[in-house]
Amino acid sequence: MARSSFGTTIEVSANVLPLKQVNVLPRVPGVIEEVLVDEGDWVEEGQVLARLEQRDYQLAVREAAANLVASRANAKLAAIQADSASTQHDRMKSLLETDAIALSKAEKAADGLKMSQAQRDAAQAQVQQAQVGLEAARIKLSDTVIEAPYAGLVIKRFMDAGEIAGAMPPGIVLILADVTRMKVEGSVNELDVHRVKAGMPVKVRVDALDHAELPGTLQLVTPMVDPQTRTAGIRVVLDNADRRLEVGMSAEIVLDLGQRDVVAVPVEALLRSGTSDRADVFVVRDDQVQRREVVLGERRDDLVEVVEGLAEGDLVVRSGATALVNGQRVTLAERASRAE
Repeated sequence: MARSSFGTTIEVSANVLPLKQVNVLPRVPGVIEEVLVDEGDWVEEGQVLARLEQRDYQLAVREAAANLVASRANAKLAAIQADSASTQHDRMKSLLETDAIALSKAEKAADGLKMSQAQRDAAQAQVQQAQVGLEAARIKLSDTVIEAPYAGLVIKRFMDAGEIAGAMPPGIVLILADVTRMKVEGSVNELDVHRVKAGMPVKVRVDALDHAELPGTLQLVTPMVDPQTRTAGIRVVLDNADRRLEVGMSAEIVLDLGQRDVVAVPVEALLRSGTSDRADVFVVRDDQVQRREVVLGERRDDLVEVVEGLAEGDLVVRSGATALVNGQRVTLAERASRAE
């Protein structure tokens, strides 16, 4: 038995998904007038995808515009009345100074000025409110035209003309995905999380592409282990300008965890015990063989890692073990291997 350098790799089952994906839905409720794209269509940023019926929203804009005209007229009238009240107040004030009128009349003129000024201010506020209402109505009208937030592929369509897109719950018209970059997501066992770091190079094996291995970099290792599955998520991002990768493909993320110095024995030295991770070997001590159970790890070619059961310096029978019995006396030969 000897120490060997084992390269450790982990193969993680994964799914290919778009790096960016969005549910496209209208900002306002309404009846779908037309959907201009279908599944599989490539669209550019700002391209019109669908339209809602606009009649009700056009009427709302006209109503808001009329309210603005009326409020401006009211504000103009209130301003004229305030100017008139100010002139009246100034005249009464002059007459009061010469004792030409009673104090009560001057006070009444002052109160009238204050009231007319308040009415003028309220009318101006109504104009501003009407302006906001018109702007909001115009925005809602423009929101009946649904545009692509970015360039991408229509991967799912849910609605057709005549269907109602509600606000609660929101009516999803279609799903748009940017497939020029894809994320490949999987999960690693909690026992391996400490050996997996963002930034490490990986390979992504895609069966649908004739088992092609695509080079990549581990972008993300989630900062927590899922208590239900005892795994942590990992993510690799791949360029997909040629659109070879498709949404939903299965893949494997191959992680190279480097070399480990391990205790290993030849496969031929093992006597299987019926379980995949355990076996028996014969160890030579004081010219006698002792049958001992060992716990196995990874296999590389004709060597198997021994995790438990052997100590350094143990001599393991390499061949002919099936002919031995526990306690049998033997003579050391060159084919005995020494643990180092």
